[in-house]
Amino acid sequence: MEILICADKNYIMPACVLLSSVAENNRDDNTLRFHVFIDESVGDNERCKINTTANKYGIHVNFYLIDKTLFEGWYLGNLTVATYYRLILEDILSLDIHRIIYLDCDMIVRKSLKPLWDISLDGYSLAAVPDLSELMPERYLRLGYSEEMGYFNAGMLLINVDYWREKKLKKTFLEYFKANMDSCLQHDQDVLNVCCLRTKKIIDLKWNCQDGFFYTRKYISVERYKEQWKEALTSPIILHYTAAKPWEMGCDHPYKDEFFKYQQKTIWRDAELVLPRSPLTRKQKLVRFLRAIHLLKPRYKLVVKELQ
Repeated sequence: MEILICADKNYIMPACVLLSSVAENNRDDNTLRFHVFIDESVGDNERCKINTTANKYGIHVNFYLIDKTLFEGWYLGNLTVATYYRLILEDILSLDIHRIIYLDCDMIVRKSLKPLWDISLDGYSLAAVPDLSELMPERYLRLGYSEEMGYFNAGMLLINVDYWREKKLKKTFLEYFKANMDSCLQHDQDVLNVCCLRTKKIIDLKWNCQDGFFYTRKYISVERYKEQWKEALTSPIILHYTAAKPWEMGCDHPYKDEFFKYQQKTIWRDAELVLPRSPLTRKQKLVRFLRAIHLLKPRYKLVVKELQ
């Protein structure tokens, strides 16, 4: 089983926690390999920390140094340039790799990934889970295609590497983004959704359980996914901390302790919480304070209802 992550120096700790969670829940897979796309911000010390985590499980890590000047001037918003590195994987990975599971660093894995790995990708470029805001009209107006085609979250991708090579998707991705940078407000996720519009395979929500699944249904169809909701909320296989990061102060995610369970198995077991990467607005600070003193309902109130 091949796993890909992309990281810069800011996400080494979460990347190691993710690696630990994958390894702990896939101990019976002796083919497990990690592929880590990095840039020059990741030095020998950071690589050593990743290797220390992997060596505990006897797992080999391949590091690939990416020239981030390829993405110079690309829109980042509050993200880092590392988010774009996967778009060029067909030129980076060796030819013996035919498929790969890509995981964002703000994820943890709770169970075996073998059922995901075994999903057929014949004729598909990738498999992914619907985005928590897939029904947001703005996205389809901005990207210029019908809402009926859907929109997936790119935090977890089961990628058909052979298909990407055959169709030369790297060239397609880069050309599309350069021509449509102003409309790609969700960065490479927009690029992937447009360029893989008719070749994507949508899979169960449990493979990428995003924050919003727990507290809002405004922009995702409850009816369409009603058979998947309970399992996604009560027994998710991959947790995606899309908003609240467990390692940051003030996180109120109902599954934040799952992150700390795997963090305890790394060299960061005693790490202190850090300030949020994106500074909170005065309104957000007020809301968090009111929730803390129980004058506002918890943001994740829907999970309580689902678990009963």
